Amino acid sequence: MREISEKRPVPSDAALPVSCLVCGLKDFEIILQKNDFEIFRCRQCGFGSVAPMPDDDFLLRFYEQQEYFQSDGVFGYSDYESKREFYLGLFRDHLRILNGHSEPGRLLDLGCGKGDFLSLAREAGWEVCGVEISDSCRREAERRAGVPVYSSPRYLSDKREFFDVITMWEVIEHLPHPDRVLSEVLPLLRAGGLLAMTTPNTRNLTALRSPARWSEYKPPEHLLYFNFDTIHQYLSERFNLQVLEVKGIHRDLRLASSGWVEAILDWASRLRLRHETRFDPRWWVYAMLVRMFKEAPRRMSMALGTLDPRLVDTGIFVLARK
Repeated sequence: MREISEKRPVPSDAALPVSCLVCGLKDFEIILQKNDFEIFRCRQCGFGSVAPMPDDDFLLRFYEQQEYFQSDGVFGYSDYESKREFYLGLFRDHLRILNGHSEPGRLLDLGCGKGDFLSLAREAGWEVCGVEISDSCRREAERRAGVPVYSSPRYLSDKREFFDVITMWEVIEHLPHPDRVLSEVLPLLRAGGLLAMTTPNTRNLTALRSPARWSEYKPPEHLLYFNFDTIHQYLSERFNLQVLEVKGIHRDLRLASSGWVEAILDWASRLRLRHETRFDPRWWVYAMLVRMFKEAPRRMSMALGTLDPRLVDTGIFVLARK
């Protein structure tokens, strides 16, 4: 499968952002240049974004590529269907959290992809509908979930204060103008309703120490980069939401290590892929190397309390009340 390789459009103004989306100041540093974009970080609050910011037409073409959900490259999903059970497991975890805060009611999933979360929520008793920008995914989501899926939240403008829960799983980092989207979406949420979202965490060790190696820095797919504090500040101060929970997800205990350690682990990982059975002695070479160079130091750091758990969480789960 070929790699998605969109180039950014020629910008009319490739300057720094006018101000930080979160704190409103203009005090930026460039942390990375990648895929013809520059990634900036606010020195005051730590929020990150790209420049130039691609326009809506460019992004629509980007996400309409068939390869996005079948990609072996740096963008999209490496064959979404083959990893569907993994994503279903994540969605079940998210749904358990929602069920702990709300009885099943009306739920809108923004950026619903192929509709797997919609299907799970519907089976659990929720009345659901979705929004998805990709035509092909939207049709598949309607088929899987058996409910309407719209191309934009503006088609739901007659549903003011209609939904009990709005979900945005791995969505906000894709949005060039999240203020605009949330200003369209939040009026659809009833007073006291819940907004739940996930997004990558820029406070993990790899992002902090070796940003070029962090896989989530990948414009133009990801455009905004939050940490625990900035997502809390953004939702509470910009939209006056009551943030109930901000917690780490997708824990990866790998610390950012030296290049030779990573090379050994990469080689061991390839060895394991070629020899997956534990009856093969080469599998045990992989297991030994992992324990020597990865698991033992990390687990010891966690046990001694010398490592902030947020540094090994690659994602953030946020729950807020309107």
